[in-house]
Amino acid sequence: MIDSAPNDTPRGSRWLPAAVVSLFALVFFADLVVVALYGNYRNLVEENGVEIGFLPASVAAESSNDEDAERRLAEGDVITASDGRVAVERSGDRIVVRAPGTLTMRFRAPDAGLFLELGYRFLRPDQRAQCEVSVARVASSYGVDVVRRKKLVASKRSQGRFRHNLADHAGWFELRLRVNQPASQGGFEVGLPQLVDD
Repeated sequence: MIDSAPNDTPRGSRWLPAAVVSLFALVFFADLVVVALYGNYRNLVEENGVEIGFLPASVAAESSNDEDAERRLAEGDVITASDGRVAVERSGDRIVVRAPGTLTMRFRAPDAGLFLELGYRFLRPDQRAQCEVSVARVASSYGVDVVRRKKLVASKRSQGRFRHNLADHAGWFELRLRVNQPASQGGFEVGLPQLVDD
């Protein structure tokens, strides 16, 4: 009679299949959560085009909740400051900021591998005129993940195009342009963001 061979399987390998299945279930659940959050945020943003908002620097200093203080800017709109002067105006695909503050544009990149392009111009260049640009992915309806910051300085370049590779990211993005006082006094003009293949 031949004895059966002893079991050489290490004890640790018995729980390996259960661990793999648990890890797969965890990743799947995380994906569902991300899809749900993106889905909820989509209801807050226009399906087509760009949602634009403006927050004057004076209002931001007084308000504890920037989102509530931000004013929406539709095509043909003009937002006035508290003293009655024009703060920002939109005509077609061009926006002119005439008061210090933050211009926010929210848009959706349908596919990965696209480039974001944004034309800008300091209408009356001042040596101190600046605009800080930040690009962020919208992680959820509660926050964003900044992927790039750049300062546009009139003394170096009075007009040009801001360009950023969105790489393998798709979905909702937020573009913020913080315009300072010297830039707004002369007027800072910006176009709507464009998504291009290359």
